Amino acid sequence: MRLRWDEDAFQSIYDATARPLWAYLLRVSGRRDVADDLVQETYCRFLGRRDNVLAMNEAETRSYLFRIATNLLRRPLAARRELSRRRCR
Repeated sequence: MRLRWDEDAFQSIYDATARPLWAYLLRVSGRRDVADDLVQETYCRFLGRRDNVLAMNEAETRSYLFRIATNLLRRPLAARRELSRRRCR
């Protein structure tokens, strides 16, 4: 399925991926607050790249979100906080 970029398409992606993404981040980080922050940052980055995700199918989109989240987990906490402040304004 190819996605047309609109609010309904994003909501569909979010509904299908937010809970498993949060569970993954919680399992790896061990902290709910970190999981919450990284889910938000993951979707901010995802939305910032929406031109790249238009051609992705559902499996590719899910994989891309988890890749973003994994990369964010690797960043030091201070760097994640600063990035979040700058990107989501």
